[in-house]
Amino acid sequence: MAPYFGCVVGRFANRIANGSFTLDGEEFKLAVNNGPNHLHGGLIGYNKKLFDTEILTSKNREPGL
Repeated sequence: MAPYFGCVVGRFANRIANGSFTLDGEEFKLAVNNGPNHLHGGLIGYNKKLFDTEILTSKNREPGL
């Protein structure tokens, strides 16, 4: 497994055991990508996404940001 130094991990940074969790009595099943576990956001993590970017300078930045 290659290291991901400097990458954006994803929606969370850990494993969800057995690829499922229960919230308010409803069970959610997730993709498993680490043995039986769901790791760092699943099969298509943020490291596989392409983002649009924009360089902001003090000249084109909104006040207060």
